[in-house]
Amino acid sequence: MKFLLLISIMIFIFFPVAALVVETASFTDFLIGTADNCSYDNWISHVSEGIAQANYNLYAPYDRQMTGFGDFIVAGTDQLQSWEDIVTQFLAGEYVMAELLLNSSGFPYEIVEFHDLDTNRTYYLLREQLNYSYYDNNGTPVYPEDDEQGSFDYGWGLYVYNPEASNPVIITDVHPNDDYISPIIALECFRQWDAMFLQIAGAGREVKWTEQGSYTNTKSLSDPSRNTNHAYTRAYQLFCNKIREIFGRREFSVQIHSYDWNRHLGYANCQISAGYEKRCPNLPIRDLSDLKLDVINASSHIIHSANTIGVHPPVFLNDFYAVNYQVYEFYFADGDTTYAVNNQVDLEGYSQNRQMLYTCSGWNNYDVFEPFFHLEMDELPGCYEQTEGNLNWFYGYDPETGYFNMNNLFS
Repeated sequence: MKFLLLISIMIFIFFPVAALVVETASFTDFLIGTADNCSYDNWISHVSEGIAQANYNLYAPYDRQMTGFGDFIVAGTDQLQSWEDIVTQFLAGEYVMAELLLNSSGFPYEIVEFHDLDTNRTYYLLREQLNYSYYDNNGTPVYPEDDEQGSFDYGWGLYVYNPEASNPVIITDVHPNDDYISPIIALECFRQWDAMFLQIAGAGREVKWTEQGSYTNTKSLSDPSRNTNHAYTRAYQLFCNKIREIFGRREFSVQIHSYDWNRHLGYANCQISAGYEKRCPNLPIRDLSDLKLDVINASSHIIHSANTIGVHPPVFLNDFYAVNYQVYEFYFADGDTTYAVNNQVDLEGYSQNRQMLYTCSGWNNYDVFEPFFHLEMDELPGCYEQTEGNLNWFYGYDPETGYFNMNNLFS
């Protein structure tokens, strides 16, 4: 204790106290749009980019990926310990001490008290500051609207803490570049479920890898779902511990993914699992009781009527959802019709997913509730003809100007 006190005094002496950054804005605008009251905005546009193998992963049609836009730091042992100390103080509400530790560590991060105009909630953020020397014109030099100025040196991600949350929920987005619709879906989940934590990775998975042989996703070092020694993964564990401490129960951890539009053809738009080889999913995915209070039975036989969004046939439940299950039957029933739920899934999650392993450690696979929820979404729903033209239309391409409407990407 005396040693920690001495360290604290030394920090106060040698590192000036930085005032907590306070911002009031729409968090949606900060994440994907324009927020003039923030030190920077459109956070997702600044995520570090990199290509290890051309066309191995497909990216947003409106955001050209390039090597050299931003970077990623593989944290060493001392850095991870410093980061854990910072996150611990952050979670304790000791924001000044956390800021001092950030200053002494040299990490280009800041703590933000963020007043969200969308929800009237106050969030606390661990946010990386931009290095404005990075620049990407997205391959459209005569169209400055899609230019990206500034990226990250560390790429450890964005961390959002909702201390007044009513639910023990943590939302993770580990591939914001590759799974480019995932950040806005993750934010929607975070808000609707009044979750305690939201984490979004700050670098694409090809930014840093082992560089041994040919690239595969399993060789990524910047992917926090695959790298134990990642600041994101360490923060996740501390966030889960905080939920367990406050709520006295295991966290409900939701990980949001999307998959390349012209791959995995023939599968449902949303593939749901409780994690790798979890063949007996329970609530909220499946309710084995007669109540049927699960995600699927909360839906309807027709998810979208024909031509709800553009031109397409009706979207039926089994075209929209598929669930990874083999143990016990699973039926949808609405009083008029009953049928087995689609179980054709080819993206059940990575076997060594670091967030899944931590959350599911010691859990009984046949419990009433599942602590981990893995969602994969098709980047161009299967009800549309799978063409590049339809993909571009879906994300706001304006044929008259020949460019994407940057304010309409996720409409």
